[in-house]
Amino acid sequence: ARDLLDGLIEVAPHDPRLRIDRALVAARTGDRKTALRLLAEAASRRPSPSERRHMSLLHLELKDYVPAQDLLDRLIKESPTDATLMTDRASLAAAAGDRAGALRRLAEARTLSPALDTRHRIALLYQDLDDNEHGRGLMIELMQSFPQNARRRIDRAAHAARGGGRT
Repeated sequence: ARDLLDGLIEVAPHDPRLRIDRALVAARTGDRKTALRLLAEAASRRPSPSERRHMSLLHLELKDYVPAQDLLDRLIKESPTDATLMTDRASLAAAAGDRAGALRRLAEARTLSPALDTRHRIALLYQDLDDNEHGRGLMIELMQSFPQNARRRIDRAAHAARGGGRT
């Protein structure tokens, strides 16, 4: 993948997505320095909002919290009603050790009518932050509102448990 992406970058040097994808490969192979360089190069090539979101998540994965926060905060200013972005910001705050900030962002995300997958992420983040009151309540609400999805998740978890997995 690295060599293919390097070749594509030469062919399309102005495409930020190629640099983001290549940064992901670098991050996953332990080359943090290259990943950060490629993200900086991608930022200078006018990435789309979805590309900037991917960049922020990759910065988060690299534990490079300040650029991740800057990207997400700008995206939230552009789309203040996007619950997914607010949930991403909560996840970043939690990873950076800002429990109060994460809980505040989760509360904000819940007011934005999040989609099912985002509500599920919110519930899991509450649980990760040891806020079982909100996490458990939201998980029960999700299971009651969408029993078919809850059943699939329970079935998948039971199957993984039988096979020794933890999903």
